[in-house]
Amino acid sequence: MQARNLDGKVRFAKVLITGSKYYSVKIMLRLKMPLTGFEINESAVKAVQLKKDKNGWRLLQRETEFFHKGTISPSYNEKNINDSQKFLETIKRVLGRIKGRVSRIGLSVPNDIVKISIQKFNDLPKSGLETEKMISWWAKKSFRFPVERARISYSLVGRNMDGGENLLIAVGLQDVIKDYELNLKKLKISAEIIQPASINHFNFYRDQIDTDGIIVFIGIFENYHSFFVFEDAQLIFYHGVRRGGSDIYFVQDIDLIIQHYMNINPDKKLEKLYIGSQVGSYREIEEKIKNICDLKVSFIDAARLIIDESQPTKMAAGSNGAREEDMLSSFVSAIGAAQSLVQ
Repeated sequence: MQARNLDGKVRFAKVLITGSKYYSVKIMLRLKMPLTGFEINESAVKAVQLKKDKNGWRLLQRETEFFHKGTISPSYNEKNINDSQKFLETIKRVLGRIKGRVSRIGLSVPNDIVKISIQKFNDLPKSGLETEKMISWWAKKSFRFPVERARISYSLVGRNMDGGENLLIAVGLQDVIKDYELNLKKLKISAEIIQPASINHFNFYRDQIDTDGIIVFIGIFENYHSFFVFEDAQLIFYHGVRRGGSDIYFVQDIDLIIQHYMNINPDKKLEKLYIGSQVGSYREIEEKIKNICDLKVSFIDAARLIIDESQPTKMAAGSNGAREEDMLSSFVSAIGAAQSLVQ
């Protein structure tokens, strides 16, 4: 299965299901070169370089540079970059510390700027063109803006019980996404694949998640959290909330999402829950979630999934003296963005 794009330019949502990967000669050559990933959010840009060898993924470098306050305001409806000069100055400082020339990157953009939805279509057209027209019509009806202003991508994520297709659809406004691309191009950087941070974050962890049963994955960010549900490795539910793990309403949000899921899927009881967090206080978050549900909760440690040869810190997440922005887990969306260049 492959993600399809209505404009042929940018993939927002890659296939989320773990499966065999077959690499072309071109992709195999790319694997021999360091891959670069950026995550841009309201407060900072995080950049990584990594490489894959026979022992797995190796993180060669990771850097954080903070934006001046107000440089970026994540928004679905309006351009996010308020001060292009300060934005470029910050990106330049990161580039100045990265070894080698950077010309192409995988990019994680703020979760807020893309609408993600799972839609069920009982009679999906056989023609790709007709499918795209149908999704365009759905997007226009659902979000009430001209489809020509949108970037839309979709991935087939499974079949429903009636024999129809379940599609993961991502919608963003052309002007908002283009603003990131054009500013990066001023520095001769091509954002080859652009995806929401939550998608890159999940893709980094996906091979550690059970493929049997009804499984939950919660991705936690500074100002956002995502909630995925899979049934036998097929995505059946997604929800995102603009509040992070440290917010006082976080646990209440998770409880409400679980209730909402059960209301629309009363016959699909949740069996196991995984947590992947880009912010600290992992165990505290884990305990909070255990208090509101009777599921087996597993926290996935990013350090198990990548060989970290980078600087500035090799301290374990949560260690005394380690800054939160330096912890390996805080770079997961940037790492996932780099990996997306070959996945």
